[in-house]
Amino acid sequence: MQSNSDAQTNVILAELDNKIQFVYEVAFAKRELTGLGANVTPKLEDTIRFELRPPFNISTDEMVKRLAHFRSVGDKKTEYTKLVAMNQKASDNQYLTHWYYPYKGKYHPRLVRSIFNIINVKYGQKVLDPFLGSGTTALESYLFGLDFIGFDISPVCVLVGKVKVTAGEVAGQLPLFKKEAIKSMKQDVLKNAKETKKYAKLVDDDGESVYQDFLGKIDDERITNFYQLAQLIFASDRGRRSRDFEAFEKNIDNMIASASNLAEAEKMLKKDRKLYEGRINKGDARSLKSVRNESVDAIITSPPYSIALNYMFNDRHALEELGVDIVDLSGNVIGVAGKGAQKIKQYEKDMEAAYSEMYRVLKKGHQCVIVVGEAKVDGEQTQTVEDAIKYCESIGFRLKENLPKIIFGLYNTIKDERVLFFEK
Repeated sequence: MQSNSDAQTNVILAELDNKIQFVYEVAFAKRELTGLGANVTPKLEDTIRFELRPPFNISTDEMVKRLAHFRSVGDKKTEYTKLVAMNQKASDNQYLTHWYYPYKGKYHPRLVRSIFNIINVKYGQKVLDPFLGSGTTALESYLFGLDFIGFDISPVCVLVGKVKVTAGEVAGQLPLFKKEAIKSMKQDVLKNAKETKKYAKLVDDDGESVYQDFLGKIDDERITNFYQLAQLIFASDRGRRSRDFEAFEKNIDNMIASASNLAEAEKMLKKDRKLYEGRINKGDARSLKSVRNESVDAIITSPPYSIALNYMFNDRHALEELGVDIVDLSGNVIGVAGKGAQKIKQYEKDMEAAYSEMYRVLKKGHQCVIVVGEAKVDGEQTQTVEDAIKYCESIGFRLKENLPKIIFGLYNTIKDERVLFFEK
């Protein structure tokens, strides 16, 4: 709907965020605008601004709330710019609670928010991510005002996703448990003093742990989850980075500060729209039994690169800390079982089952967006993207767009990454 202020304005300038540096990001920025119905003309004399010409499908105030790649629209700073500024870390993709837990292969929050706009999801609509991973889609959906459903087969991912979304709700209470958490963890670390040079599970095989006793005394599940995640982050830091006890204390401080930032963001956002409680559960993307047929408004996900990247190995310290049998869990994870051609074949079969479930639960006329890359297995290039397109079209999806994007941190594993927009 065109507002009165829009009608009186000939041209409005939308300025890109100063962190935008790649051509693919500019392409996604433009698609955000056109997805929201804006008439877009790049300014020829520079590369950071777009001219928006009326009529608009939505008001410029609404663009300010929604856009991800822009620092301002007209004379107003975008909501996303304000959110990114609430950051305890150096990287702009780790703002609020996005940085919780060192998960391998996560995608950028800005990308997820831009996809909301490209496919023009509406506040309150239901979004599904059947491969929850580090919970990026979960937190972005929550901040955007979407009803979210997320599943992952890993209990670590489920815990991370829950804490990222709920930490703000209990931010004021978290400091009350900090002293006891540090004291309890220190006792467990001292008990394992002989293992300070390498990783040692803090919870004994018989389940004895001062820190576990501390967790058991907390009545609020959200607070328990928060401090259990702090335990898993420390387990990962000790195992993968040989960090000492000071890392736990530092992480606790940063985690509480980020939770407070999230509470501040929630206060700001709730003035404008409802924030839905996300439903995050352990589950298998190949069989989404709890999700009804054609009940989801949008799907945004990035399937695992597990044929080339063993998530169970990367998360082994956290999983062991939870008492999870990694071998048993790995047998149920897509892309881990088998070797070589057999591994790829099983991965393809499992992903076809997952794509079929996505098609089943998505409403007709709505979109499923899949971020997927071409992985290497034993030095051989796979056809992950081509296979995804071929199978999804065979079951009834229509490929609307196939957009390239740069992938960071996995250059030896993933050759390229694409964002596939399918419509049912």
